Amino acid sequence: MMETSLNALIDSSADDASSNSRASIAMLDRIFARPAHLLYAICAAELVITVLLAWGFGFRTANPIAFLPHFYCFLLIICGPLCRRIDKPRLGGACETVGFLFGQGFALVALLYPMTAVSRPFADAQLAAVDRVLGFDWVAFAQFVGSSPTATKILEVTYYSFALQGAIILPTLFLIRKPARAWTMIFASNFSLLATLLIYPLFPAQGTFIHYGIAPSDYPNMTARVAWAFGPAIHAIRDGGARLITPELMVPFVSFPSYHAVAAVLFIWAAWPIKLLRWPFALLNACMAVAAIIIGAHFLIDVIAGAALALASIAVTTRVIRKTI
Repeated sequence: MMETSLNALIDSSADDASSNSRASIAMLDRIFARPAHLLYAICAAELVITVLLAWGFGFRTANPIAFLPHFYCFLLIICGPLCRRIDKPRLGGACETVGFLFGQGFALVALLYPMTAVSRPFADAQLAAVDRVLGFDWVAFAQFVGSSPTATKILEVTYYSFALQGAIILPTLFLIRKPARAWTMIFASNFSLLATLLIYPLFPAQGTFIHYGIAPSDYPNMTARVAWAFGPAIHAIRDGGARLITPELMVPFVSFPSYHAVAAVLFIWAAWPIKLLRWPFALLNACMAVAAIIIGAHFLIDVIAGAALALASIAVTTRVIRKTI
């Protein structure tokens, strides 16, 4: 009799523990969106590994306070679980995905510096040769664009629209109840950004303007000067041994593949189900991909490779999201 009661007590305790465990898991699932579980772990690992790697290569920042404005990414991410806790899951998802979109770039930016330190010789000649095989005359295209102040300004505006597009598309996807597409875009952008940074040191480039000998004074209609910045920065780190990260070294180093082209394809794909945004964003991002050739000093093959990488990332991450939602 005592043994039966003891067994019943043990079974009851086990049921209570199992019930409590299920309740805890349910609460976590309610507060943290399922796709975010994996993304939190990925971004945290990327941040720790890249910072330690940069530190191990001897890189230090001249002004750590300069990175404080990026803290808004983490505030947005934290808003995700807080909004779900008050039963606002769509608002939480919108905040979380926008935070991740910018935060994962911040998490991986430190990887640029050790990758630059170990990069191969400049590949501008090889990339230019591929453009010629494709029948693309970069110099003629640059002269055509540069002859028009209006065309140059349009390309500058579309090139820098990169920073705002995600903040429009992602909340809209949650508004029309398409969270899976928003999360797929975030996973795809993370995967493609990491792949871009790992491919980059195999094909570093000074950029088209430097390669073709076009000075800033020869291109007066373009106010942005990033096109002439990353070649000298790569040279300073890889060949000159620079390890103190000053504003002069905080530039977009990557030529091949073009991450602006990656983003253009991702934004078009993400906005496609949104009828009001579909064609405006398709046009905007087609212009942004073209702008990368001039404003970002990319070879055409850089843009093609970036677009292909984006499509591959979408294909891979779509399967991940289907299994987690």
